[in-house]
Amino acid sequence: MSGGQPPNNKKRNASTAGMGPPDQRSTTKRSRLDTALETKLTECKSVLQPDELRVSWEDYDPGSFMKSMQQLSRVINALDLKTVGKYISNGGLAADLFTLDVQGTKLKTGLEDPLMDTDVKRAREIMITYVTRVRACLNALVEQANAKPAPSYFADHNEWRVWQEKSDAILCLRPAKQKGLPIPLMHPAFCTFTRHFYEPLLDEHITKYLSTSNNSVK
Repeated sequence: MSGGQPPNNKKRNASTAGMGPPDQRSTTKRSRLDTALETKLTECKSVLQPDELRVSWEDYDPGSFMKSMQQLSRVINALDLKTVGKYISNGGLAADLFTLDVQGTKLKTGLEDPLMDTDVKRAREIMITYVTRVRACLNALVEQANAKPAPSYFADHNEWRVWQEKSDAILCLRPAKQKGLPIPLMHPAFCTFTRHFYEPLLDEHITKYLSTSNNSVK
């Protein structure tokens, strides 16, 4: 064996554990988040595939259910990792969820009527189940898009800057616009501290301390 430097086991072990340089760790965390989000998006696209919208339902469509679902399918299938965030934040998703609620209400209307045709009732129930599946997928998509990563993810300034522009940014005054309620409202102790800070007064304890200090100096 040569007299060279021994292998750096710590460096090798850190590399094996995925603890590489900061930029590498950031990429790993980001890819995991993106992968999870992409999975949810793929699930939504799968549910909204054209073959899921059975043509046989059209005869029992109480309104514009088929048309609305086909339009939603086009919207979802056009999304990718770069555009899904905007779709959620600009109100597009909220509007589509509202449409699902409207369609669900229409489909449920009259289901309790004992005179409703059996085939119609069965078709309506299938469509209601479909709406439920679509809503669940969209809600899961929102949850994943808003999922906060591990704290170490924010060590990268570029990632922190992007996150702090989101609607659920961390309210820590970084940047200054990201602020919550005034801290004195959280507990009376903060209110007292703030008042003393801006209007310092000599209470009995401070007076006693200053008097003792002056006497010791003499």
